Amino acid sequence: MTRWLEHLARLANLRGRWIAGAWIVALIVGVPLAAHEASHLSSGGAAAPGSGSAQVNASLSQFPNYEGHALAILVSTAQESNTEPPLAYALARAVRAVHTVPGLSVAPSALRLAHEQALLLPVAVLPIRTPTSQDAQDNAAVTLRDRLHPGTTDRSGVTTYLVGQSALWAALEEASQEDLARGEKIGVPIVLAILFAVFGGLAAASLPLLLGAACVVISGAGIYLLSTVTPVSIFAPDIASMLGIGIAVDYSLFMLARYQRELRRSVAQEEALTTTMRTSGYAIVVSGVTVLVSLAGLFLVNSTVVRSMAAGAMSVVVMAVAGALTLTPVLMCRFGNRYAAQERPLVRAFDALVRRRRGRQSPSEQDAGSWWEWWARQVMARPVAALLGVIGVLVALALPALSMKVSDGALNQLPPHSDVRRATAILTESFGPGVTGPVQVLVTVRDGGTAASREEAVQRVSAILKLHPQLKAPSRYLSASDREVLLSATARLSPDGPVIHRVVDEIRSELAHARLPHVDAVVGGTTAETEDYTENINASLWKVALFIAVATLILLVFFLRSIVLPLKAVLMTALTVAASYGVLVVIFQWRWFDSLVSVGGPGYLGSLTPCFVLSITFGLSMDYQVFLLTRMRELWREGASNAEAVERGLAASASVISSAAFIMVAVFVVFASVGVPSVREIGLGMAVAIALDATLVRLVLVPAAMRLLGTRNWWFPGNPARPVPAETVRRAAELRGGI
Repeated sequence: MTRWLEHLARLANLRGRWIAGAWIVALIVGVPLAAHEASHLSSGGAAAPGSGSAQVNASLSQFPNYEGHALAILVSTAQESNTEPPLAYALARAVRAVHTVPGLSVAPSALRLAHEQALLLPVAVLPIRTPTSQDAQDNAAVTLRDRLHPGTTDRSGVTTYLVGQSALWAALEEASQEDLARGEKIGVPIVLAILFAVFGGLAAASLPLLLGAACVVISGAGIYLLSTVTPVSIFAPDIASMLGIGIAVDYSLFMLARYQRELRRSVAQEEALTTTMRTSGYAIVVSGVTVLVSLAGLFLVNSTVVRSMAAGAMSVVVMAVAGALTLTPVLMCRFGNRYAAQERPLVRAFDALVRRRRGRQSPSEQDAGSWWEWWARQVMARPVAALLGVIGVLVALALPALSMKVSDGALNQLPPHSDVRRATAILTESFGPGVTGPVQVLVTVRDGGTAASREEAVQRVSAILKLHPQLKAPSRYLSASDREVLLSATARLSPDGPVIHRVVDEIRSELAHARLPHVDAVVGGTTAETEDYTENINASLWKVALFIAVATLILLVFFLRSIVLPLKAVLMTALTVAASYGVLVVIFQWRWFDSLVSVGGPGYLGSLTPCFVLSITFGLSMDYQVFLLTRMRELWREGASNAEAVERGLAASASVISSAAFIMVAVFVVFASVGVPSVREIGLGMAVAIALDATLVRLVLVPAAMRLLGTRNWWFPGNPARPVPAETVRRAAELRGGI
């Protein structure tokens, strides 16, 4: 691989214009596509394939008289007098808007019922006929939302709203796009400021940010193209942008820092680039493959939402690796002198600390090395205390994860002032809390069944539903084929509440024990869909974790040529992820810090949070482990002792890795502060994991564990212990530094 990377370095020197031109063409093509990134995004996929709720949802189009709850227009007024005329005018305007959207229509009976409601109530609900496909419903809802401008009040005091599941997802898509734009607007200046502090100049600070922007744009174009052939979740751009900015900037930062170091040694530009590609480039390849493998584990979850988000994240990682190995070297060659002249303020600050520390020491101590080497020696002098102390802290942080509660609910993703949440509150107040999410049972006659067996089953299922006082009497709908019957019972309580969840579980248990010959009965509706979707993801979490751990272990063994180091890295990262779970529970579920920072949300973690925090943070935490361990392994192979390899490896890489981790944490915190609850949870979980990895794990746990393990760190079957004579280490330490 090193030969291939050295060949890339030569291409950057000889064919830099061609490489830069290819990236410019890619950006020219990608910008207009990325601008339409959200035009085909899907709110579908939030279902468990093969579950009872999915069967019920797929069958609704077979019942001609069932209006459904996918989309409806609600008109409301605060006037207490005769409200029918202004509400009627509002309904007429709404019908005209519906007719302008292909695929949508209004049944005459539904319009008559809405006018009857307007005579008696200050609220009228107009159900809309929608296409059978959920994606088509959601796309139509987005278009209708643009035509109606829901939440606005006309001159007569009537406010028009859009309600239903499709309306909810359309509002969530709009909120997600706004959060993405706000996150990028806030995050980019913060990243630029951190890079300026790291490098001390605008030229060097702009290069990593340029790569990050290019990766986000091109991956956005890829998401758009992918969305034209397969459903892609509305959350995919948020995850791709959040991950892309952080990881692309990090990779470019590692390349540029090593290149600067080589140029400051008065090495020729071509030699500096070759060394950078052979060392930092190799580490980037290892890191990128590790992140991709971690994200690939998400494809074990049978969910369109999860898989499309994973695909978006993987695309931006591929672009980040490609950009770091092609575009970054070209720019470094073109502006190498500018980069070499930069003096880093943060490095100067650390040097000042070192000088002050050395001024209080004896002359023999003043030659002992850098501050980071001193720190590594302090930790390795007390390895047992350091190891137990950090593990104790991480375990304490992880303990709350034992009570982690995971659920879902799209309505809770929207802010309280959202027009959809206001409309749902009005609908609940006027027609009851369960009107938006009835409990449904689909009764289907199997082969050999008769109309009599169907009717007997329907009667028994109706009796089961009536046993629950939390439900109103069920309505009955017959399919066009006469082989299916849908029973829909409106709940008297909120479908998102624990009571109705318990009722659904009881109904499913009762139906499972009921003997219904030649008939199948499955439960659906909003509550059942949430339960099935959450259970589908939770049941796959152990498979994702096992795949990531085993695959990462194998990769690291192959790249690091060690058995102990990969095993230690996997265990440390798993503990870090568990600690981040615990922090998320404390903040989002227990809400201990609501008095300081209002996090909102429903009081539980979203179903997407555990698997994405596990996958992404596992991959990103491995990033820094890989960069640190590859540098230590490089010194060990040059002949350094275990202690020397740890000290010098940490000293050579710590400042740059710390800067990179700081950037990553800053990006994640920005998105965690502006996104919807699902994105906030994932962003904060990753920020916590990276912060813990960059401080407790890398600065304390790694050197302490490597001190205790000694030469066993580097054992690998069939490898010689010293490929390079020991006396070369001092010369190598003088000539080489950084990542």
